[in-house]
Amino acid sequence: MTTQLPRREHRRRTGRTVIRSARLPTPPPTEGSSRRGGLLALIAVTGLALLTLGPAGVALLVRDYATGEPAAGHRIGEPVQDGPVTFLVHQVRCGPHEESVNGRLCEVTLGARNDSKREVTVPSTAQSLLVSSGARHLPTRAGTDQFGTLAPGEAATAVIRFDLPADAEITQLRLRADTYSRGVPVAVDFIYPLLRPK
Repeated sequence: MTTQLPRREHRRRTGRTVIRSARLPTPPPTEGSSRRGGLLALIAVTGLALLTLGPAGVALLVRDYATGEPAAGHRIGEPVQDGPVTFLVHQVRCGPHEESVNGRLCEVTLGARNDSKREVTVPSTAQSLLVSSGARHLPTRAGTDQFGTLAPGEAATAVIRFDLPADAEITQLRLRADTYSRGVPVAVDFIYPLLRPK
């Protein structure tokens, strides 16, 4: 029976040199492995969404993964807050209009309230509409109301106008208290026909 000696003791008694196997450096993760990891994470989250939210939740998550936009968890008529401002989408109206350049005019009736202790200027032009293709549309300057500067506790309502392609499918609004905010998404699940002036 052979007795296993420690490596230093083994060299001193036998005169043999113990050769250690070289350890190869771990290769850095490749782009493909990162994508595979992201895909596995998406599959896991999608399975959870299917169990808890149903097919609609899966559709929102897949669109969010593809476009990089967060899925909308809020609905029209539900107050949402971005920074010091609380927004409320009253309604969305869309339809053909002679003033539309792209084929479809949409008007969003939006309320904003300053919940801070200082004046806040809410830019109407910072609000945006997102469509199913992932494109983001900004308001037109013509026909869009301005919130202006709101004193603490003051609220205002504005009609914000968007000019969209006729076949654009609206998915969500992105509401911002200022130009540099990431914004709060609100799902557009019902659209009224556009009122035509008499």
